Amino acid sequence: MPDERRTLMDIWSGGDVKTYKDFPEVKGSIIPILEFLTGVEHVPEGDEVSALNIALALPFAGKTGKGAKSLWNFFKKGATKAEHAFGTVRFPSAVLKTFGEDKTERLVTAVEMFDKTGRKVVQPFYRSSGTSGAQRNIREGVWMPFLGTLEKGTTRTPPGFFMKGRQSLKEGGMRLHQEVPSFAKDMPSEYIDYWSRMGSKRMQDISQALSRAEKKGMLSPLKGFREIGGSRSGTKQYATDIEALLATRPTNPYASPDRFITEKSRLASLKRIKEDPDFNWYREHIEGRLEFREGEDVVATGSREINRFLKEHFGVEDIPQELWKIPY
Repeated sequence: MPDERRTLMDIWSGGDVKTYKDFPEVKGSIIPILEFLTGVEHVPEGDEVSALNIALALPFAGKTGKGAKSLWNFFKKGATKAEHAFGTVRFPSAVLKTFGEDKTERLVTAVEMFDKTGRKVVQPFYRSSGTSGAQRNIREGVWMPFLGTLEKGTTRTPPGFFMKGRQSLKEGGMRLHQEVPSFAKDMPSEYIDYWSRMGSKRMQDISQALSRAEKKGMLSPLKGFREIGGSRSGTKQYATDIEALLATRPTNPYASPDRFITEKSRLASLKRIKEDPDFNWYREHIEGRLEFREGEDVVATGSREINRFLKEHFGVEDIPQELWKIPY
């Protein structure tokens, strides 16, 4: 295959990999900051397209030589466990709509990555409104890292404040607050402000990948699906759509199709249960005979609720509340 028509997957594997299903488990380590989300992959019938599979199946234009193949060899057999982990970035599929104490609407999400010791770091990002002292600036619309929201406020900082900063990928996840990288110290003030919040070029790479995913419609709003029936009636579960919710079944015993169907579908199913001794809810779902309730976009209002979703849905383990203890 000529270089200008080969995919990253084919180049890295030296022709060993023909479809994404042949790709070994290390494919998750090759995701960081590829120029992806601009193409379409052929996927075997019945399988889903993911951002990573699209990235690896993009036609790669230009000459590639030893660089791409040596990268494949590194991930295939040359990386230590920590190096392998450090190259892994898992991008989210969902964004959370928020409406904070300052009455500003923002989108929030979190990206899973690993520091150089192999420790998992879940880094929250928010899409900046670009307002600072009511003045628009270059941060408008940019996904910026942050540490969570301040719930009680201080004498100088109001409750609901988005704590700017990031988790270090060199210091075992240590939180850093508005650290200006050395390369940005002599830049104009607006760029110093930008880099003090972004923190590093790697964070910017991830920010830009989130922007591309958003433009391609790959970051869906988090939705709430209200259960019906049973002792948990009225409880909500969260996902981007009903398929994503039911896919949590292995670890979520309440992710059953019968909990989220419409009344019309429930009555029709009860009739089929009487007629079919082998009735199975998942078979009904797979065969397309269930009609589901529609989920509603979740809007987290206030700092406590934003932090709760960051912890419970996105897996952020700890959100600092003592701002003065975060190192610069």
